[in-house]
Amino acid sequence: MQKKLEGKFSGPDRISAEDIRVDALVLQSGCVRNADGTECLQAMKVSPNSSGIVMMRYSDAKPWIVAQEVISQDELVVAVVGPCGENSGTCQKAQIPVMHGDDPLIIQVCLHNLGAKCVTLQYDEHDMIPEIESQVICMTAYKEEIETDLWNRLIHSPVRVMSQLLFGDQSDVSFLTPPWGRSFQMDGKKADPEHATTVQFHGRIAKEHLRRVLRASGTSGIYTTPKGEDRKISGDFRIVWLQQSPVEITISVSKCSNHLGIVRSARGSLHNRGVRFEKNDFAGAFNLLRPDDSLPNLVAANFHFKVQPVPGGSTAEQVQAWITARGWDAKPVKALTGNAWLCASENRFSETFAQWNDKSVLIKWIEPKENRAPVVLAGEMPKKLIRTLQCLWVVLICRTTMTILGRIGLQIRAEQDFSLLLIQDLLC
Repeated sequence: MQKKLEGKFSGPDRISAEDIRVDALVLQSGCVRNADGTECLQAMKVSPNSSGIVMMRYSDAKPWIVAQEVISQDELVVAVVGPCGENSGTCQKAQIPVMHGDDPLIIQVCLHNLGAKCVTLQYDEHDMIPEIESQVICMTAYKEEIETDLWNRLIHSPVRVMSQLLFGDQSDVSFLTPPWGRSFQMDGKKADPEHATTVQFHGRIAKEHLRRVLRASGTSGIYTTPKGEDRKISGDFRIVWLQQSPVEITISVSKCSNHLGIVRSARGSLHNRGVRFEKNDFAGAFNLLRPDDSLPNLVAANFHFKVQPVPGGSTAEQVQAWITARGWDAKPVKALTGNAWLCASENRFSETFAQWNDKSVLIKWIEPKENRAPVVLAGEMPKKLIRTLQCLWVVLICRTTMTILGRIGLQIRAEQDFSLLLIQDLLC
């Protein structure tokens, strides 16, 4: 069991924000600068009328960030290490060099200014190298839309065959880095290539080719999806969903010169597809393709919250009317119970209690289950620390299991010897 559990932590991508001791991070000298070009020094805590850069978890930094107050006339900035609960539009992403004990790391942080003056990241104008604007693309092939002979070739060489089907042999579209994340699935579960009904991989292309790659989506049984660096689907586009046959949706696409390809629902049938557009083109396209339907709310679901208790039987239209009356940039998603609704918002607001007519309701934010954006961009965590965390995790699970078994009358004499063995292993 110990080996099985340790396997959950193996590999560099298993390093999480929780593995980092924030109080042990030492910012490298000179990487962050004040407005006058002098070095911005690291501070250990946020204090009014002080200056410097303070590294904190979001839970500790949240009160200062939410207050949105200037508490220093100099440079004072909070660097949030790990998942940041603020809207990405208010976060200044930065990658900074730090020491974690004796180990050098490059970590991703979100900078939030609390001072009247802003900090900058150190760079040398003479060493500035042009960067290629790029975009992560997910490419998915569906077996039922591809001829048998082609599919048999595709499962053996997914990248080459899917690229040929989508762009042809003479295309100038190429991947900037080797593709990754190849997966074979059947009915949404992992499968051997021979039994797979979908094949998927990720790649990085130049931003200048993005529009062409998106417009090709849905042809030849290959679909393209733009993704962010956090591995989530990009929120820069909107989809007009249509319950149409392949012939009907092809006709619909031909009516829209500004379309950005056909998309297919991962869990839906061949008829559950839609046409992708840029945000600014969505309203016009929706009215053209679905003239009898009302335009949906275009709020991006960056955050989710629960409203409870609402009047029994409240509809989505009533919840939306209540949200609109409060001036929130949000929308209802679905009813959870008879008196609770799940809602989504573009930005996170500060209200905890609100009024629904003459009744009080509670606003409870739902924290995301997982933040997949990497924190450690380069470097390795101390092996001894990782080993300690692994062993403590194993001890915790084993002790919990033994306790449960003991309560139902089973006597496990090996518990003490097993725990002693793990502790000895931990100290080695």
